[in-house]
Amino acid sequence: MTYTVIANFKMNGTVGSTIEYGNELFDLLFENELYNTTIVMAPSAIHLAYLQSRLIGTRIKYGGQDLCGQAQFGSHTGNTSAEQLADLGCTYSIIGHSERRKNLGETDCIISNKLSNATLARITPILCVGEDFTENREGHTWKVIKGQLDVNLAKFDSTAKIMIAYEPIWSIGTGKIPSLQDVQNVVDHIADYMQGRGLQAELIYGGSVTGANAEELLMVKNLSGFLVGGASLKVSTFWPIIQACEAVGKQIKTQSA
Repeated sequence: MTYTVIANFKMNGTVGSTIEYGNELFDLLFENELYNTTIVMAPSAIHLAYLQSRLIGTRIKYGGQDLCGQAQFGSHTGNTSAEQLADLGCTYSIIGHSERRKNLGETDCIISNKLSNATLARITPILCVGEDFTENREGHTWKVIKGQLDVNLAKFDSTAKIMIAYEPIWSIGTGKIPSLQDVQNVVDHIADYMQGRGLQAELIYGGSVTGANAEELLMVKNLSGFLVGGASLKVSTFWPIIQACEAVGKQIKTQSA
């Protein structure tokens, strides 16, 4: 079992701190070969090259935090296209994060367009879905997520790769996470939904993931990894999540042997 762990730096870091982060992570990767974990770094676009320069020779992959849904090039001030991300060496991009849905008014239709542009540039989209606190407490979690998926995936190419990150909005940055059974229920619903649509996806979880709870969360069947926010900002808090994935992956391989 190989897990994918994505570091979403959000709007954090400076050139100096990014270089320092890269140096520290490089040292750990040099000392510890990873057999069960793929790491995807998604720093601010302006810092991407600085991080890449410090991780040359590693198997780290890179991603954007967003991309333009209107075009690959043209008059779209402030946007970054999927083609531009690919040109920078990115093979992934986060799309539809709840912070962009809420703060920037991104609609499901806009997100659908972004997914299409990502696949055209051979970028694997990391589609974020999830419910807010009220929707969760009223028992509408799956209704909300299904509604998002119905529109987000309306034009999605069935032959393209995609990751879906279940991120309960009320869990992001709060230190609160759903029960394992609640996460399992959502993962099962999404897996069944995708199968019914003839689509395949890696399913991951995001929302207050830490080194302390990562191994327990990996008990959820069919969970392929994590989208990590706050805990990814320091190597000292990000690395234990990677170690948890390595440990569980090794255990699974041992049991299967």
